[in-house]
Amino acid sequence: MKKIFLGLSLLLLNSCGSLISASLTETLFNPTSIASNIIDYGIKKHTGKKMSEHALSKVTTKIVRLILKI
Repeated sequence: MKKIFLGLSLLLLNSCGSLISASLTETLFNPTSIASNIIDYGIKKHTGKKMSEHALSKVTTKIVRLILKI
């Protein structure tokens, strides 16, 4: 019983540190992420807003217009 518990705990209870480091490495060295960050930097340098801020602004503007029409 102890061996089964130990085996399952090693498989299922993986340390959080290894999960975080693997996720961080995947994110930092992902070519799509690198390209996205470069584009985001360029847009922010030119307009002062990130891509996500531009998208949020468009969505909130549409929501406000919809609310004001009602």
